[in-house]
Amino acid sequence: MASTDVDYGLTTEYGMTKSISTTEGENFHTVRLTGLDHSTTYHFRIQGKTVDGDNILSQDQTFATITFPKVNAYVLKTDQ
Repeated sequence: MASTDVDYGLTTEYGMTKSISTTEGENFHTVRLTGLDHSTTYHFRIQGKTVDGDNILSQDQTFATITFPKVNAYVLKTDQ
């Protein structure tokens, strides 16, 4: 069994971590990050330990979340 952590946050200090367990031979992972704000750039890095016990660490990367639409007006229609 190997393990992988995704460290993420607003700076390279990160502050949030999502951990997943992996099995030997897996080379593709999907991780859902939570607690993100819209229209924001985040830093992340991947760190883990191989099944042989070797530590791995990626370089810092960034991604940006999408902007939520802003509702300026709405119309209520009632049935009579």
